[in-house]
Amino acid sequence: MPKKLLLISFLLLFLNLFLVKNISFAQTPTSPKSIKFGYFTPPPTRTPTQTPIPLPTDPAGPTPTGPTPTGPTPTDEPDGNKIPEVIDLVNQIRQHCTNGVIYDGNIDCIDKLVLPRAVEAEVKSELKFSVTWNNFLQCVGFVRASTARKYGTAVDKGGDAINFSTNVPTGYIFIDKNSGVKIKINDLAIWDYDTWGHIAYVIQVNSSNVFQVAEANFSSNGKVEITSKTVDSPNLIGWIRRV
Repeated sequence: MPKKLLLISFLLLFLNLFLVKNISFAQTPTSPKSIKFGYFTPPPTRTPTQTPIPLPTDPAGPTPTGPTPTGPTPTDEPDGNKIPEVIDLVNQIRQHCTNGVIYDGNIDCIDKLVLPRAVEAEVKSELKFSVTWNNFLQCVGFVRASTARKYGTAVDKGGDAINFSTNVPTGYIFIDKNSGVKIKINDLAIWDYDTWGHIAYVIQVNSSNVFQVAEANFSSNGKVEITSKTVDSPNLIGWIRRV
């Protein structure tokens, strides 16, 4: 065999062996750890977290709520007492003066009132002065007579009813109705009706909003009566209190 042919055969054999070896290596799977760069670290296995089953509970009931107060908050409890002296004065006027009305045509009915000797002269004088000056008994005249019946001396100062809130009588203080201080018996309540206002004697407190007064010249000219009032009245501005 010529040397040239022998050399070609030898080269072909060597090439054939080389190709077979590379094909064998190519068929061997590559380990995941040697893919791409360096070593591959698989992500840690995540352990699922179990959500605890909630325990059954009793449904919460609605929170009770009370009514919203509309009036000022009282500082003490309602007073169920009454003022017998002033109530007696009202009853006697209604007994001796027709329909409880005192005016210049029946002013003599005042003389029929039976009062304690210590206060009789001043009470009757206050009533008569109010009627003589105004033809009918006024609210201020009745309040002055009522305080004379209760304490032996009538309130001073004032003027028209509305003025008692600013020209406060000696020994009294004015209390605004929005101050949160609850109205009491013996207070003199003041309203801003019309130009002159209105004033009345508190004889009983029924609740934080309702109270009773003895008053004159409110429902009709010169009439003395006992009526119920409310603190939330828009015309009530407050009251004066003896201290």
